[in-house]
Amino acid sequence: MSKPKKVTIPTKPVKTKAYEVFCHQWEESEKGCGTRPDGYSLHLTQEDIRRYVQKICAGRSVDNVPDEYTRVAGEPYRCNVDATVYRQLQSNKKKGGNGIGFGGRAPEPLGGWGTLQGGWRPLSDGGQAQLY
Repeated sequence: MSKPKKVTIPTKPVKTKAYEVFCHQWEESEKGCGTRPDGYSLHLTQEDIRRYVQKICAGRSVDNVPDEYTRVAGEPYRCNVDATVYRQLQSNKKKGGNGIGFGGRAPEPLGGWGTLQGGWRPLSDGGQAQLY
């Protein structure tokens, strides 16, 4: 009977390169129901954020507010993403885009959730709380 091979299991987490981008949270506003989180968008530059928001909100005015719409929540912030997401953002930019929208919980700000200016913050029970 042969001896089994010795397997070494790494004890340290594998580090992956992080790329710094901008994140902007979104919320849905519905007449008579209030607001709720509506995902987030990631951008390579602050100018990309401005253009992305401008495109999403085109045609809206004080006199033309739909009963249900998405809007920005809080201020944009810096966060880290992995190489896959960063490449998606670069590809989007090359095709004339200014960012990509995602559903779910936004990535953590570089300085931690305590540095967030408005928007939505995750709770320990998995929910989210609005900050204003």
